[in-house]
Amino acid sequence: MNRDPAEWTRPGAPGWAKPDPGTYHYKLWLPSSYTPDVPHDVIFIASPSGNANMGAMRDWIVAHNFVAVSLEESRNGYFGPVTGNFVAAWDDVVKRINVRQGRDARNLCTGFSGGARACSAATLMIPFNGLVLQGATTAGGEDEQEMFRFTGDWCQAKIVAVTIGTSDSNRQEAKDFAKYRKAIAGDSLKIFEFSGGHSWAPKSVVEQALDFVMGALNARAAAAAAGMPVQAPAQGGGGQQRPPISLCAGRYHTCALAGGVMKCFGLLFYHDAAQGIVIGDTLNETGKGMPAVDVGRGLSVSAMSPTCFVTQPGGGVTCPFWDYPEADVVPVDLGPGLSASAVWSEAGGGRACALLQPGDVVKCFGVNDYFQLGLAWGPDRLLAKDLGANLPPVDFGLAADGVTRLTASDMALGSQHSCALLQPGAVVKCVGYNAVGALGHAHGLWSTDYPSSFPVDFGPGVKPTKLAGASSYTCALLQPGGKVACWGANYVGQLGLGHRMPVGANATDFPLQPVDLGPGAVVTDIAVGESSACAVLTGGVLKCWGSNHDGKLGLGLDYTIRLGDEPGEMGSNLPAVDIGPGLRATSVAVGSDHVCVVTAEPGRVVKCFGVSINALAFFQNVDLDAGGHWRGDERCDMGEHLPAVDLGL
Repeated sequence: MNRDPAEWTRPGAPGWAKPDPGTYHYKLWLPSSYTPDVPHDVIFIASPSGNANMGAMRDWIVAHNFVAVSLEESRNGYFGPVTGNFVAAWDDVVKRINVRQGRDARNLCTGFSGGARACSAATLMIPFNGLVLQGATTAGGEDEQEMFRFTGDWCQAKIVAVTIGTSDSNRQEAKDFAKYRKAIAGDSLKIFEFSGGHSWAPKSVVEQALDFVMGALNARAAAAAAGMPVQAPAQGGGGQQRPPISLCAGRYHTCALAGGVMKCFGLLFYHDAAQGIVIGDTLNETGKGMPAVDVGRGLSVSAMSPTCFVTQPGGGVTCPFWDYPEADVVPVDLGPGLSASAVWSEAGGGRACALLQPGDVVKCFGVNDYFQLGLAWGPDRLLAKDLGANLPPVDFGLAADGVTRLTASDMALGSQHSCALLQPGAVVKCVGYNAVGALGHAHGLWSTDYPSSFPVDFGPGVKPTKLAGASSYTCALLQPGGKVACWGANYVGQLGLGHRMPVGANATDFPLQPVDLGPGAVVTDIAVGESSACAVLTGGVLKCWGSNHDGKLGLGLDYTIRLGDEPGEMGSNLPAVDIGPGLRATSVAVGSDHVCVVTAEPGRVVKCFGVSINALAFFQNVDLDAGGHWRGDERCDMGEHLPAVDLGL
């Protein structure tokens, strides 16, 4: 047939594999059982010398009722005519033959040497489900990078078998392919060796390879037909009731807490380390191999924040992930006779506050360059001489009765501001710098202490119950009704108000307008990162807005997208994040460019999306070189294809 690939309507070929126009040939073999009204699977066969044939695979092809397509122009060398032969033959075959396509298809490609590389390159353009690569592996370009990614209409990775002789000159290539791709491919890749040199695999070996590919595709089709969700890794074991998992996120890491055990993964900046340490980027650092944070003999963690945690017994506070500046924070001396029950910290380190007993006293330490500690014009509180008994408690002022001392039930710490949820009365006050409205009042650029600051106006009939803050903005969860209101910086729509103007520095900004998450939406949890925010709604629905940099909105949209910065993007128009079939979100943590979510029982699953720093832990089964930098910016990243994090908790 004559075929001009420029007319082909499904692009996908990089420049090196772009099909050439021309006249192409193939041989077609139909099983004796073939009837046009029954869909059939097809196997393409490519030879480095052209004139491919079924060879040692004939009996297997006959037994499995495959349609066989033997290519005539699949020679070694320049890929243009080779991929041209593939594209032309595929388009012609699917017009003539009832080829099975879709989630349950089992369409294969096999080839020897250059034919194997041709099969691999053709997967960029043709929806093959499985490959048997004989005597070689891939072309080493985009084909190898995309082979095990979830792609296409059905978001399926390829099932790949490689046959190689023990004295084949390409044997090391096959071993390297297995070594470097096994982490992402998992059970989708298997190597079959035989005694011999550079040749097509003998009948017994190639049939084993074909059986492996076919078996995996049959299992995939059966699971799809049954509607089976992707299985999450087991967290803990024994069928016992397991403690709930809570999460918090720093800029580039996430910590999980369950039953007093704390595990952290991602890029961690230890206070005493010269550079960051990545945990979770290798398979032996997942599950039981993911190390628990060393909190000391006989101690357990009762509360945590992005950089600090509280240990029991004793209520000690230590901040091992305090990146900058240098400080005496491991452990923190907060004074004699005091025991911490909660701790809050800025995502990137620099300052933290602890709720201490007896007396619900709060002490804050760290950098005070914008008066974020709430200690007025006081110095930084970083070194031992400024801590302990020398560190004064934060004065939150008096309640409306003029007598009762206000205490903090929650706090949110940003880069240039801090906010406290104060009781009684559920009043929110903020201290620090107010240039973009981060303090939530229209009374000047600075508030140096809480008593002289002004409460955030949420309007009548609602009270804040939780705060979430980062960078230069803060959000509050309001009751009754489960609404969210945000104030501060808004350069990418992170306030979710349909514009990019900062909110909180002008009198006309108040009372604050709630974020529109759709009719009847009731928020149960809220978390914010540097430029995006996420809310969990009743029923386990997760919605995120703001910047989609690195796919952190989890919607399969281009990384340049922003949601919430223009009219018409919120409410019912804001899609829910697909975390997988049957999974309901219960809580969420947001970092600078990643999001992690905990789902409800059954499953007790943690899933994360966004950026991977050095193949960050939540992508532990994704090879960085195989396009594993991000999850969430492509449709096939999410849902059942979003891997669960194996914490071993």
